[in-house]
Amino acid sequence: MDIEWYLYAIMAAVFLFTGLVLKKWKIAALLAYTFFILAVTILCRKPTNKNHFQPQPFWSWSVPQLREQIIMNIVGFIPLGVIGASLWKWKIIPLAAGLSLTVELIQLVTKTGLFETDDVIHNTLGAAIGCGLFILITTLIRRKK
Repeated sequence: MDIEWYLYAIMAAVFLFTGLVLKKWKIAALLAYTFFILAVTILCRKPTNKNHFQPQPFWSWSVPQLREQIIMNIVGFIPLGVIGASLWKWKIIPLAAGLSLTVELIQLVTKTGLFETDDVIHNTLGAAIGCGLFILITTLIRRKK
């Protein structure tokens, strides 16, 4: 059995425990999604000996082969923005930036990925989009009522 399945099982257990036992479904979703992000970006990767540091902002925009990765980094943090906005509104954006920066620093230290300022920018943008969508939709729903 691959390690990914163990990690998903742990994520599900954290979600169910937090939701069922503590009755905190939003926190459960936030914890589970944060664990998912950590699993995908760090825990399921093997260390390499490649250069692990790219501090120049927006460098990836000039590499056409990275467009899909840029989009995935943005899309990957939209759910975090939605879940976080349901708890803390716009305060989730600096928290998402902090999570992204933490992931990048762990990748740098463990050599499991490339530390990129672009990833932090794209992830934070995704969280902001998710937060904005949540606030927009809930505002529209309240106005209709």
